[in-house]
Amino acid sequence: MTAGTVFHGTRVPLRVWFLGIFFLARHKKGLSALQFQRDTGVGSYQTAWTLLHKLRSGLVADATQRLQGAASGRPVSRSLSSDEGTALAPCVSP
Repeated sequence: MTAGTVFHGTRVPLRVWFLGIFFLARHKKGLSALQFQRDTGVGSYQTAWTLLHKLRSGLVADATQRLQGAASGRPVSRSLSSDEGTALAPCVSP
């Protein structure tokens, strides 16, 4: 289940990995490895640092893998809802 992901071969429980993802998304100014170690109870600073490093490196966009080709789209008409007065786009599947 974890093959080919950052979770592959780890001895850290998946619960701690998902807490790391949550904390990274939640904290506006970032999260230190020491704070992460305190919050999750991870055994060592090195484990906390490595886990956060792997998560952060997965978030970085790879400049060599840019999208290529033409982008296409379709126009969306907007109409006002009589209930709330907000603009709604129709939900149409391709």
